[in-house]
Amino acid sequence: MTKRLHKKGKRMSTHVDNKTKDLNGNIISETSTPIRLRHTYPQEMKRILDANGFEILHLYKDWHGTPLTEECYEMIYVCKKSEESVTN
Repeated sequence: MTKRLHKKGKRMSTHVDNKTKDLNGNIISETSTPIRLRHTYPQEMKRILDANGFEILHLYKDWHGTPLTEECYEMIYVCKKSEESVTN
């Protein structure tokens, strides 16, 4: 996944580029989705992800994989669809 940010006044928008891979690591599909960004509290994000069947694998301070600190104002979530939601 990559991001491209565009500022429009106080709103921020981005495109999320996603590559879906099979079990062998081969890319089977690619999409680019435009999204609008907004601030979300960590507890709210966890609730939203849980409610939609995602499991949080990693949580980073930035796109370089830096560990979180108390001063973070940005969080990068690496998630996967939970096994339960995939089979249902």
